[in-house]
Amino acid sequence: MTLLEKLQQVPQFEKVPSEQLQWLLDKSECLFLKKGEYLFEPNTPINRLLVVMAGDFVIRLQKNKQLQTIGEFKAPSITGLLPYSRASFAKGFAEAMTDAEVVVLS
Repeated sequence: MTLLEKLQQVPQFEKVPSEQLQWLLDKSECLFLKKGEYLFEPNTPINRLLVVMAGDFVIRLQKNKQLQTIGEFKAPSITGLLPYSRASFAKGFAEAMTDAEVVVLS
């Protein structure tokens, strides 16, 4: 399956024309993360759109020298820089719980 076909399966993109999704792919890069690697860490600027094509992530915050799980997201999902979001820096770690593939638009 091509990356364009995978992108068409993301619920938010189901009705977006192929030409527009191809534009997104042409302007993006694809990251491959191994289990245990971080998609982002605390104080990482939130300045990129992240489309998780494959993989599961857990979000953890550091409190009292321990990491506390506060959430998770799984493929297919969209996160990062989004319209109307006021977040400017990540507050926690997004750790890959499985190998992952993420399309990144800066």
